[in-house]
Amino acid sequence: MSQGNPYLYAGWFVVDVRLLSFVLGVSLLLTVGTVAMFFRGKTWRDYLAVGLVIYFLAVTVLIVLLNGLANYPVFRIESMFNFP
Repeated sequence: MSQGNPYLYAGWFVVDVRLLSFVLGVSLLLTVGTVAMFFRGKTWRDYLAVGLVIYFLAVTVLIVLLNGLANYPVFRIESMFNFP
């Protein structure tokens, strides 16, 4: 047991719930609009598969844009401290 503790630091992880709900809502509207415009006459499995891909891609892109470029973070590490 001479090895050091691998968990040396801990931190407070903060989520901006209002901004996260906005991102999820905008992504949902973007997904519904895109599927309705470009994927007419498909089966429900195609709607579901394409909709899930577009939704998760939109959520990821919006979070990256807001966290990185706009400097308005959805997810943020508030503080780091030593873990005993």
